[in-house]
Amino acid sequence: MARNIPATLLESCSLEELLQPETVIDGGHYVAEEAIDPVCEWSWERAAELYARATRLGMPGMGLMLLIEDFLVPASERDLYRSKYQLPAVYRRALDRHRVDQDVVTVAWEVQLRNRAHGDVRRRLKPRLSWQDDGYFTRAQDGAQRRATMGTVPVCNLIVGRYVAEKDRLFKNSLNIYDLMWECQSSGGVAVSRYLYDTRITVFNAYVTTSLEIGFVVCHPEREPVLGHDLNDVAPVPSRLGAEVAKIPSAPEPHPDFGQFSAHLGSRC
Repeated sequence: MARNIPATLLESCSLEELLQPETVIDGGHYVAEEAIDPVCEWSWERAAELYARATRLGMPGMGLMLLIEDFLVPASERDLYRSKYQLPAVYRRALDRHRVDQDVVTVAWEVQLRNRAHGDVRRRLKPRLSWQDDGYFTRAQDGAQRRATMGTVPVCNLIVGRYVAEKDRLFKNSLNIYDLMWECQSSGGVAVSRYLYDTRITVFNAYVTTSLEIGFVVCHPEREPVLGHDLNDVAPVPSRLGAEVAKIPSAPEPHPDFGQFSAHLGSRC
């Protein structure tokens, strides 16, 4: 089995110091159909700035990603919403300031991640899960029991775990600039991804405070490979802006109530 390497709190560390080749930079996470708050704007500005810096330095294999929570978009309208999606104006202006082309941005949708995670549970993850009262739980890298579903609906740990697994296919590192309010979900997701999807990617979670500065950075180091296991067979991340949406094998779109129910579970760790 792989050796568990604990997460590390990085002190006095600038985000520029974390830039290295084959890194995806993730910032600007927001809720569709809601106003974008200053923390979201700031985190996207920093993500664009860091991506531009890495490009100028000639670092290969870089990526820029945006995670959108789209549970509030009615289920019957989601396909159209995604097909017509454009980055918010404030995000486009940030890219322009740093001379970053919009086409390099890869958008990930939480509903799609939830549906794929739901399919993973049905098809192959059950041997690593245990049913307890009202849902599936999993052992995590940190040794704790973490909730994966409420009933059979994936909750935040599993949704983020699936997101980490998709990044793991394409990158060696992920530098995430997230609102401090998402610390539980983002850290729990990395821990769950290690156990359920055997991810190895090094993850840096940089948390933004309401004063618009980085409060602290947590490093989840690269994990050693697990011999004899290959559950990290996940679909590619969604297409970049301007490209046709990839046809990704996943569970069928659930009943509309499924999305509303899952949305209320998003904050549960």
